[in-house]
Amino acid sequence: MLLRQNFLQIARKSMLIILCILCFTSISWAQLGWETKAPMPTARGWLTTSVVNNNIYAIGGALDIGSNLDAVEAFNPLTNTWITKTPMPTPRGCAAACAVDGIIYVFGGGWYTVYSTVQAYDPSNDTWTTKSPMPTARSGLSVCVVDGIIYAISGFTDLNTHTGTNTVEAYNPKTDTWSTKAPIPTPRAYFATSVVNGIIYAITGFDRMSAPSLSNVEAYDPVSDVWTIKNDMPDPRAGMTSHTFDGKIYCFGGVAYGGGPCYSTISKYDPALDSWEDLSNAMPYEVFSISSSLLNGKLYFIGGLNNDRTPLTTVYEYTPLPVPVELVSFIGNNVNGKVLLEWKTATELNNNGFEVQRKAAASEFAIIGFVKGQGTTTNQKEYSYTDKNLVDGKYFYRLKQIDFDGTFEYSSEIEIEVRIIDKFTLEQNYPNPFNPTTTIGYVLKDKSNAKLTLLNAIGEEIAVLVNKEQDKGYHKVEFDAANLPSGVYFYSLQVYPTSGGAGSFTATKKLLLLK
Repeated sequence: MLLRQNFLQIARKSMLIILCILCFTSISWAQLGWETKAPMPTARGWLTTSVVNNNIYAIGGALDIGSNLDAVEAFNPLTNTWITKTPMPTPRGCAAACAVDGIIYVFGGGWYTVYSTVQAYDPSNDTWTTKSPMPTARSGLSVCVVDGIIYAISGFTDLNTHTGTNTVEAYNPKTDTWSTKAPIPTPRAYFATSVVNGIIYAITGFDRMSAPSLSNVEAYDPVSDVWTIKNDMPDPRAGMTSHTFDGKIYCFGGVAYGGGPCYSTISKYDPALDSWEDLSNAMPYEVFSISSSLLNGKLYFIGGLNNDRTPLTTVYEYTPLPVPVELVSFIGNNVNGKVLLEWKTATELNNNGFEVQRKAAASEFAIIGFVKGQGTTTNQKEYSYTDKNLVDGKYFYRLKQIDFDGTFEYSSEIEIEVRIIDKFTLEQNYPNPFNPTTTIGYVLKDKSNAKLTLLNAIGEEIAVLVNKEQDKGYHKVEFDAANLPSGVYFYSLQVYPTSGGAGSFTATKKLLLLK
């Protein structure tokens, strides 16, 4: 619905949680939105995943510390099947990957040799190509995409000494070139990154492999090339995965220190408030060095290591519902006597569509149209509707968002003044009589020099309300007569062409101030 609600809070309140002994290789937590899927053919942790054309590609990874895999396997959630693909040319775990324009780019990684290698995989023809290497070789790094540019952040440059780097380098896939950016304040590896409103958030990780996990959270703005320190994560973690929903970042799993037990915890970070919350519900298993991908409104958690550091083939599908229909804007404009309504949604769940409703000042709301929704999506969507054949006047509009099950909710109302812009017009002030404020409206059919003056009862000018060049359209002035005595006054509009010369329009009307 339009009211923003936390999908995890609703799941906690509205579903029966059945307590049982967890066997994460067989149990389905459908009650909490978790469902087991077909296992990955190759057990592994330290892998990376990316989505292209409704398939999830699991790439590389390791069986344990010191090993490197070249396996590439594609998972189709619709058929719940796996297909083996061409191996990655350079076997490696702890790499990072992301997809841009249908191509998957894999960066760095490696046990114990640390690579600067960048290789690109094209799922359409199952082939690999080598790209320009990273200027700084590193493993355990993280990558994020903002406006088509890939940002490769931090990582270990030496896994024998666990030497971290605060390096941030930006890769342009179109030009196959690199540029150096502002360094991250805290060097780290095996950390999570998520993007909210174009800002990259780097969340915890290790600064040394055997040390306790970090709690640091730092935000990077690619536009200004500046890092900002944020509030620490209350429970330090590394080796987790994160995703963005409804403007919040959700972090899953991880470990507190290198040899420590795994978490099943889900934590929520709100960038707007810079605040953290540990949610009472959790993953159905404890895991770290896991990879996950978001596809069609669902999260898929793939592989990882358990508490015994056994590599997993486990795949879970998580439905983070309900995602609200979040209306982020609703505006209207008068365009030559027509009203253009435009609105945007950030997310949608089971959205059948929007009834467009209108009322005049003295009437009730009536349906004037319907715009089909996008069902369920976590991507921003834009909509519009044009209301035609209107007479001059004031109108109110609202949206009735309707789910597929018939439930609905209204948007806020917006008010639009409609004027036919085909002639110069001076309107009667409203209210009239008034005390002490009133509104004077007028229409300019062309861009003009407009002068609006206030006159006393004998025609003497006592105030200039407007005297400037104005664009074509409807204009209004709020006039405050608090310093004037009661009586009859006049207001006069004189309109001159922007090129000068004789006045092209003059009109005068009476107004009455009663105190």
